This record gives sequence, C-alpha cells and structure tokens, in this order.
Amino acid sequence: TLEPVEPPSEPPRRDPRSAERARWLELSSLGVEFAMGIVLFGAGGWWLDGRLGIRESFPAFLIVGVLLGFAYGTWRVLRAFRPPPAPPHDEP
Repeated sequence: TLEPVEPPSEPPRRDPRSAERARWLELSSLGVEFAMGIVLFGAGGWWLDGRLGIRESFPAFLIVGVLLGFAYGTWRVLRAFRPPPAPPHDEP
C-alpha cells in the first residue's frame, strides 16, 4: 500500500546570494540585449545600403539602423528600471 508523504516541516533554505546572482544575470542579459540591438539594426542598415548601392558613398541606413538600435536598447533599459505600477486604488 502507498503511504502519504508528509511535507517537510520547514521550507528549504535558500542561499542568500541567489537573489544577488539573479539580479546580476538580469542586468547582464539587459546589457547583451542593448548591444545586440545596436549590432542587429546596424547590420540590417549595412545590408540595405549594400543592396541599394550606397554603402561607399553615404551609409544612411547604417546610421539610421545604429540609431534605432540605440533607441531600442535605451527603451529596454528604461523599461527594466521603471518602478512597478501602483495597485488600483478603490474608492468607496
């Protein structure tokens, strides 16, 4: 017969440094995302300049792509650091 398993009397202890590690991982992934946005948008602009044949004269889409990537990265960083929304305030 199967006997019921009793739950542990106290929750498992967590390493106090695990929250700090999680925060560092979150911040490092944000930095990678910031850099990759610039690289990918810039690469897209570089490719488009090549397709249009204007890469050597004036790489306009490369410049626009890098600026868009920077704007995207800045938006992601600001979004990550904004305070959480306040709970709804019910009035009687």
